[in-house]
Amino acid sequence: MIACTFFICSSCKKSDDLVEIKKSTKNFQANVGFELNIGATSTSISKSFIPAYALDAFSIYAFKKSENSGDYIFNKTINLQNFTYSDSEKKIVGTDSIDAGIYKFLPIYGLRNQSNTLGSPAMEGRMLNQDLVMEYNANTPLKEIFLQTGEIEDIPEYEITVLSPNPRIKYTLNRAVARVDLMLIKAVKNPDGSYTEQSYPDGEDILGGNILEQIGFNFRSMNDRMNFFGRNLTGTPISANLNLENPDQLVVVGTGTKTIIGSNTYDKYDHIESDDIIKGSAHIFGTYMIPNNDGSRTTGMDVYLKPVNGVGRRFNVSTLDNNHLLPLERNKITLVKVYVLEGNVFTPNVRFEVEVNIVWETPNKEEGEINDISI
Repeated sequence: MIACTFFICSSCKKSDDLVEIKKSTKNFQANVGFELNIGATSTSISKSFIPAYALDAFSIYAFKKSENSGDYIFNKTINLQNFTYSDSEKKIVGTDSIDAGIYKFLPIYGLRNQSNTLGSPAMEGRMLNQDLVMEYNANTPLKEIFLQTGEIEDIPEYEITVLSPNPRIKYTLNRAVARVDLMLIKAVKNPDGSYTEQSYPDGEDILGGNILEQIGFNFRSMNDRMNFFGRNLTGTPISANLNLENPDQLVVVGTGTKTIIGSNTYDKYDHIESDDIIKGSAHIFGTYMIPNNDGSRTTGMDVYLKPVNGVGRRFNVSTLDNNHLLPLERNKITLVKVYVLEGNVFTPNVRFEVEVNIVWETPNKEEGEINDISI
């Protein structure tokens, strides 16, 4: 009986000790592992522009649950100094120390590396809510942004302790921007209003054999505010004249027998190759945009192309009628097709017509090759 009593008391004492340990380690820190996988891979060897992903573009914000209010308050930005990046695997892996507690994490790709282009709020003391907003100042072309989808309630909750191994933190991010690309296509117009593409003879192309020195995308009524969950919060739309960087790297001149870009089965928008375009026509990798919350056509555009040592040419895309305004949709490309009906784009009095289509990767979302960054 005495032994039994002693056993019970010892158990109680052990339990009390655990409570005291939990109390004393309440503000202790624990190492937490993160793994960020980028699914976009390419074996293309063409000249086409291929978006690159890098460690310095990632941010992970930790929001700790308040014991008093139940709100999630910003605790820290995860330090990525000890993370490693593998280009072959498109993966970054690492750990950081954070205070014990209950957390929701908010990872973002594309904010940290665009500090001169995207303004972001001061995080200290901020609550995790839909009012966390980034602002695009439109002085340079926007790069890719990947964010979470859904509502704050959909973000998983993690309890971080110092008493047991902690889970590896994983999320999935989706592309949160639209993209506007340009195609220059030699064609004849049919009586029914459709177009039939034509190949150029050997030694000729739609740019007149020129290398482009300047590609200007000029937008009217474009968005400039988006929250950290991808919702457009623009108040008054803005205008911007954006000169694309490294224009000579953005152009792919076709060598193919027909153009397959824009077809239902095409899925190489991040690594377009010359054989994907009819001989002599061209594709220009454009710029990313903050999308609308729906598929409405709201944004006007004209294009300025200037060859090296030559005279530039401007194409009015959206001043023709409202059907040529751009619909900007999340994770989709607005493909602006300029059909050149005579000569090339720099021929005097060139005749052209414009078509605006929406394409991209919705059919490939399950594969995750282009759409998703998993964290």
